[in-house]
Amino acid sequence: MNNEKNNINKELLIEFQESILQKFKALCHKDKITPDFYTLIDFLYQTNIIKDLTIAKFMVMELYPAALFENESKMNAILDISIQTGLSEKTVYNMIQHPESFGYGISKKRNKKNNNK
Repeated sequence: MNNEKNNINKELLIEFQESILQKFKALCHKDKITPDFYTLIDFLYQTNIIKDLTIAKFMVMELYPAALFENESKMNAILDISIQTGLSEKTVYNMIQHPESFGYGISKKRNKKNNNK
């Protein structure tokens, strides 16, 4: 996975992953749940590792194409997404105008810089 975030120590990340998976496996075993991606995501949400705001921000770009198609204007699409996600219209607008600032891709300028390393 290509991730720009380099703030966390790699060993700590691995320890985090192992800890999460261990807790998830224990829960599945205890509750006799078949582990799959859906139950893992639900586990991460229920344990507040994935927050409501994370879901709302992620869904902005997922909802945008359909909202744009269904609405008369870009601003109506933004209002619709704002209502669905609970994010302000300004936040939704900024996310759509500058998706790279919210982790939705790397700008060409930054990409060139990383390729020269």
